[in-house]
Amino acid sequence: MKHLLLTTIAAVLLVGCGKSNIWEAAQQGNIEAVKQHLGAGADMIIKDDDKSGTVERLRKHGGISVVAKEPMPEKLVVLTFDDSVASHYSVVRPILKRHEFGATFFVTEGFTFTSNKKDYMTWEQIRALHADGFEIGNHTRSHMGVTRDTLGRLPEEINYIARQCEAYGIPKPVSFAYPGNGIHPKALKILKSLGIRFARRGGSPEFPYENGQGVAYEPGLDHPLLIPSAGDARPDWTLADFKRAVAQARWGRIAVLQFHGVPDNDHPWVHTPPKLFTQYMKHLQEEKCTVIALRDLSRYVNHKNLPAEPFAIIESRKAKLGKNRLRLRTPRSKASRRPTSQKRRQDG
Repeated sequence: MKHLLLTTIAAVLLVGCGKSNIWEAAQQGNIEAVKQHLGAGADMIIKDDDKSGTVERLRKHGGISVVAKEPMPEKLVVLTFDDSVASHYSVVRPILKRHEFGATFFVTEGFTFTSNKKDYMTWEQIRALHADGFEIGNHTRSHMGVTRDTLGRLPEEINYIARQCEAYGIPKPVSFAYPGNGIHPKALKILKSLGIRFARRGGSPEFPYENGQGVAYEPGLDHPLLIPSAGDARPDWTLADFKRAVAQARWGRIAVLQFHGVPDNDHPWVHTPPKLFTQYMKHLQEEKCTVIALRDLSRYVNHKNLPAEPFAIIESRKAKLGKNRLRLRTPRSKASRRPTSQKRRQDG
């Protein structure tokens, strides 16, 4: 625990309190004293003698400070579910309630949402998810991919879902998921202006899309509007794939997990078998993970602390991973492969 404290503090000097207070508390393993310093909300600046390398990475990617409102628990996991799929209500909801897990459901009226109530939820069901305490996030009206050509339409796409939420007594979403996991630098300013605090992307561009592999969210390095997925579940995933994604939730890193339907009849290449999903959730419980919605990151992360270069950490990871990012298993089934390049831009 003492080592974790030192790593989490990341060799910083607490401004106004002096070096000795927080460092003596950390060296002594005095958790409560460190909590008091962090909980005070004071700003922090980087110190030079960081053996873990965390500070050097912070300096390299903007030299920003990380202020925790609450001490971050070990094994912190965020569950997210995309596309308003009917099984979110019928299958996922009771399993999450049984485990008392939090989660974010990113809703859209894209695909055949308005006419196909076999495969997509009703707004009444979405409202029921909110009443259960789950977060309802924004996934745009039409599941519009975020590209240079669509940036001008992004505000109305997001505002439409916000108005629908208001009509059904659901708070205006503060979390967003990029449709199809496509990202664009100019989207960050737009999302911020619309009141979005946290935005989740996929595991790309650090890893190729095909296997659903990703990286953990590192507060202070990753921009809060470019939060990566540690895993994007696929039909040919095994429990080992899920465990590999969850295992990234350590040393101040957060595993944000992306699911679609459980099952997903309309998009079989991102389908998760219900039986396997049940095993996934059992694993989280057995590991004593803290499982929350994306909005609840605000308990541990100050979304106003932004890296100077939002994409710097992405490029750094790509360079570090190098050829290893391409040495991934081939999808074991055709169902896990997107059928066309057009589908690649649309789903997710």
